[in-house]
Amino acid sequence: MVLALGAWGLRPNEVASLSIDQFILDATGDERIVFEQRKNGPGEVALLFGVDVLKQRIVDLDEPQWEGYLFPSERSSTGHIAPQTVTNRFRQLAVDAGITVEGEPPTAKMGRRFWYTTYNEAVKEMLAGLEGVAADQGSSSTKIVEQNYLSEAEKRRYRRESMRDELSQVFGINLSS
Repeated sequence: MVLALGAWGLRPNEVASLSIDQFILDATGDERIVFEQRKNGPGEVALLFGVDVLKQRIVDLDEPQWEGYLFPSERSSTGHIAPQTVTNRFRQLAVDAGITVEGEPPTAKMGRRFWYTTYNEAVKEMLAGLEGVAADQGSSSTKIVEQNYLSEAEKRRYRRESMRDELSQVFGINLSS
């Protein structure tokens, strides 16, 4: 749940209803979650971190009566937990761990804020890594190198590598995916 909120940047309602059929898990390094409907329409979320944890969760849940939800509920007519349950569980985890933000336990929605902040830092780190390239080519800024000389695929790869590094540091674990 913490990975889904913080490392994947999902909203609590998206976490509550995550289903195995939404995940594209392959060996290409392009693992992702597909959403037919989100707040802003259909979309995909790249899984840059925590794929091994996700795969273990699937193994742990895989029983004949499992309906495919990552957070199942026998009491719910939907078969999965409610968004408020995500919020309550996240809050309880924070309280149990003694984690506070400005003196209060963090909310589940703060996971998404954390994701955006961390991704922004990863992009800054990526641009800082281009300083040597820019200097060697006599470019006045790393932005010029990024905008004019890197393909979209290269930029995406560099951003994702930087984000994986950031998330590994934050979560205190080193996962290759």
